Amino acid sequence: MADGDGEGVGGVVGARQRVERQQRLDHPLHLLLARTARAADRALDLLGRVGMARQPALAGGQHHHAARLSDRERRARVGPEVEVLERDRARAVLVEQRGHARVDRREPEGGLLARIGLDHTAVEGDEPPADPGHDAVAGVGGAGIDAEDDHAGRILRGGPDAFPGAPREPVTIVLRMRLSVLDQSPISAGSTGRDALANSIDLARLADDLGYHRYWVAEHHGGPMLAGPAPEVLIGPLAAATRRIRVGSGGVMLPHYSPLKVAEAFSLLAGLYPGRIDLGLGRAAGTDPMTTYALQRDRRQAAPDDFFEQLVELIAYLEDALPADHPFARLAQSLPGRPEAPEPWLLGSSPQSGIWAAQLGLPYAFADFINQDGAGIATDYQRSFDPGVRLAAPRTAVACWALAAETEEEAWRLTASSRMAMSMLRRGRLIAVPPVEQALHFLEAEGEPVVGGSRRITAGTPEQVRAGLETIAQQYGADEVIVVTITYDHGARRRSYELLAEAFGLAAGLPKAA
Repeated sequence: MADGDGEGVGGVVGARQRVERQQRLDHPLHLLLARTARAADRALDLLGRVGMARQPALAGGQHHHAARLSDRERRARVGPEVEVLERDRARAVLVEQRGHARVDRREPEGGLLARIGLDHTAVEGDEPPADPGHDAVAGVGGAGIDAEDDHAGRILRGGPDAFPGAPREPVTIVLRMRLSVLDQSPISAGSTGRDALANSIDLARLADDLGYHRYWVAEHHGGPMLAGPAPEVLIGPLAAATRRIRVGSGGVMLPHYSPLKVAEAFSLLAGLYPGRIDLGLGRAAGTDPMTTYALQRDRRQAAPDDFFEQLVELIAYLEDALPADHPFARLAQSLPGRPEAPEPWLLGSSPQSGIWAAQLGLPYAFADFINQDGAGIATDYQRSFDPGVRLAAPRTAVACWALAAETEEEAWRLTASSRMAMSMLRRGRLIAVPPVEQALHFLEAEGEPVVGGSRRITAGTPEQVRAGLETIAQQYGADEVIVVTITYDHGARRRSYELLAEAFGLAAGLPKAA
């Protein structure tokens, strides 16, 4: 896809620019941030502008104290190019608006970051290996910087001579694609909804241990296949059963509810589990028309199509942004979890959701497993995003159906259960997730191949699935992939997430347990 940047120079310079441009495009996440020493200097400058560069040590091992900055002051120092996106206990993440490049700066627990108000940030010194065994980044060979591709992103390492003005100790800049989980709480044939919910708790604990970034649960009503009608109820037990992973809805189907009720429920959850609760919001019904009608409080007429108005009202409650003379203003001020609040996301699988997310400055998660033609929608969201509303830059996640196994054949074999269930759903027949052998017979009778045949499914060995997910993320310009997996056997689903965590090197970024 041509955008014209750097072309038309001609000669050797133009050829070199075309090669460099292609290198950027070939990388799964366009994350060749520091191809030159100048780019590396700029990355460290961005870190320094938010007070994240470590200060020289004083006698006795103490550090210079920095004034604690308010969110508004810190954002003013950063300017429009960079936003502190995540405030969790794992790390502080900065994003360059144009390149969407993530820059992680890690330092000892209790260091300067804690004292400037980023006390949730990451937490360990990062000494490079004595013999890294990898080549210097192209164009930076003499600058003392070397690089390697880890499983989750681009890593740049350098000593004190690599970055002019840098701290004296080695520096690591990690450019990382996040990996998360969407759990639809599938019910296998012969089991119960209670079994499915227990499996959700078990999988959340596993995802927490493996290093996944967030764990979302879906909302579906009135069917025998999925046991998740109330994400606002399930999120609490999931957060209680885990330690650090973000937990949220993927999502709450807002047309069924009062915006105030949703704001109260998620404010309560945010108060109980500070810094860990996401509120993903969608406008689909999550069920068939009859069940939608049964969920409707006023059945005298069709429910109004006023999702955007609901969304704006809900956000106003969470942000206490209603005008002082608004009749509901006092309700916003009395949400039970204050001062904590959930992080809102807009979910979607069509162009309209992307338009609203851009207008409201919200992070956007697109359901590729529902609509595999969403890359253009994500691009439109990113191009039209208003950076003056909430975030300094767009944030895009893509939700994909994926399954990893020891062999490609076994992975595709395990997908048969979900494929049969979805095929029956499209015919109006709702069933629990069938056993693999039954599903294989069904696919054979339908003339469908066992291996391949569906762009919406990414299946294979861990390496194949990783490559597939990175390709999809590149197409969407996404910095996060949310993986949904449905199998008949819960053990196979667990194993798939384990293999993906290994392929992406997730556990390597976790702080060591005490």
